[in-house]
Amino acid sequence: MYHGAVSELPILYRDPHYVAVYKPAGLLVHRTRIADGNRFAMQWLRDQLGCCRVVACHHGHLSAVDGLAAEGDALCPGTADGCAGRSCARPSCSFLNCPYLTASSSRLKRLNLLIDRIPQRLLNLFRGLIYLRACNGYDIIHFHQSSSYAFGFLPLIPLILLSSRKKIVTVHSIDTIQKINFLYKLYNRVDKVIVHSESMKKYLINKGVSRSRIVKVFHGVDIPNLFGLKRTKITFMGAPEERKGILTILDALSILKRKNINIQVYIYGFYSDYERRKMEFQATSRNVDDCLVWGGRLSENDFDKKLQESLFTLAVYNVATSGSNLVTRAMANATPVIASDIGGLREYLDGSAIFLAPRDPEALAETIESMLKNPELLEELGLKGRKRALSFFSREEIAKRTASIYRSLISGDRQSH
Repeated sequence: MYHGAVSELPILYRDPHYVAVYKPAGLLVHRTRIADGNRFAMQWLRDQLGCCRVVACHHGHLSAVDGLAAEGDALCPGTADGCAGRSCARPSCSFLNCPYLTASSSRLKRLNLLIDRIPQRLLNLFRGLIYLRACNGYDIIHFHQSSSYAFGFLPLIPLILLSSRKKIVTVHSIDTIQKINFLYKLYNRVDKVIVHSESMKKYLINKGVSRSRIVKVFHGVDIPNLFGLKRTKITFMGAPEERKGILTILDALSILKRKNINIQVYIYGFYSDYERRKMEFQATSRNVDDCLVWGGRLSENDFDKKLQESLFTLAVYNVATSGSNLVTRAMANATPVIASDIGGLREYLDGSAIFLAPRDPEALAETIESMLKNPELLEELGLKGRKRALSFFSREEIAKRTASIYRSLISGDRQSH
């Protein structure tokens, strides 16, 4: 266990890809099964740099790298040479693990990642065969493509190629494997492709998917009762990830604080301790750590209540999204939204939100300040959102739209016979 008084690891060298630090004697490089301490060099450096991931760079025996390991410590990276993260006492232990602080470090890294993913990809193809077997006897197969794993694109391939049933695919998100462009052409072998926004529809058409196969169906939402709660909070719903604009929010809070406007943002959702610590570090570096209130996970009912306690909620995403469960729920709860004008968000929120360019903390700070001074505008936006949710996004409306697609496929199949 390390009991030193060092507050930061001294950085000896740093570039966009690598960083070298002095590791005090007694400080373990990373977590191991035998460790009894709560401080480790990799996690410490990760928090110090504000990185999402730091991986140790080992090559051979670390005592040969002057200054990078104190007292000749040599730790295996956990996956090499069977050492499984234990201290390696063998001077001949030789392994190479060249990881990264950024996404573009080395060809070797990409090769290792590809090799690591091959078993997972084969497993996902096998999952598709299991799904195929389970679909025997049904008229329609409706697959929801929503992730890169159990319901990613790979399990869909056997359903497309081997089933003679009517097939529908709802594309919630694009799988990482679809960087291989010809895979998009497989969508032309299903009967209908459901998307949640015009932006996703245009994207798929540009990738070669037939326009006639694509149908737009919005995200649905359960319409809750309004509880008459007092609205006093500014909220952020979801994991505090950079792609969701959390750093833009922190920068905006810093701008407001310098103007002596001290507000708090309540963060609710599913997030890990690591994600929280990472954002706490970022907030502290901007002197806005006192501006965040961590609310954690909520039940479905409490989620609605917290939205109804919100003056407005923040959806200032950095990356395009075809639709968002958050914005439909915000509208259903008569909660105004400050949103990025990106992807399909305007389609959903049109008339019930204030839109900003992504990654613009100055504009966000100005908008927050303005909205806090304009309760009439907040009420107007909330009522428009509620009305829009009732008209377009209720589960009943989405069910009717989906059922009409099913009927068209079944009736078409009967007519063909």
